Amino acid sequence: EYITQFVANLDKQKIQKQFEGEIEHFCTEPPMKELLTLANGYIPEAIRGEAILSIAKSIEYYQHGYSGIVNTAPFQCLPSTTVNSLLELFKRDFDNIPVLKMAYDGTLQAGEQMRIEAFVHQARQFSERLQHTKQNIPQKVQR
Repeated sequence: EYITQFVANLDKQKIQKQFEGEIEHFCTEPPMKELLTLANGYIPEAIRGEAILSIAKSIEYYQHGYSGIVNTAPFQCLPSTTVNSLLELFKRDFDNIPVLKMAYDGTLQAGEQMRIEAFVHQARQFSERLQHTKQNIPQKVQR
């Protein structure tokens, strides 16, 4: 567990450095055990690998206020195909958050640009809906 967490943090620092000044907030990487627990309702913790981590990170991103989830995958990748199926359940369970699933086989696909633009539009609408909901929550009346 310690070595896994150590390597994950090193990788995170390398990636964050590339985006320094461009992205305001990065999520802190939770311990692996915590991530696996997040995905328990979708995949048993005993099944390790990309699929359980992708679902766990999707849940974490939602919890941190992200407005959409993108799953990019190599064409016919079994773990990503599993994730794509589970993302439908995830979407339903998490306020109908926008989800974009993109498979790549090395060629340009017709309609990709339009799908990305539609996703960005949906993510903006989702964010606005969440902001509106937060603003309209009645505050406790102090006595």
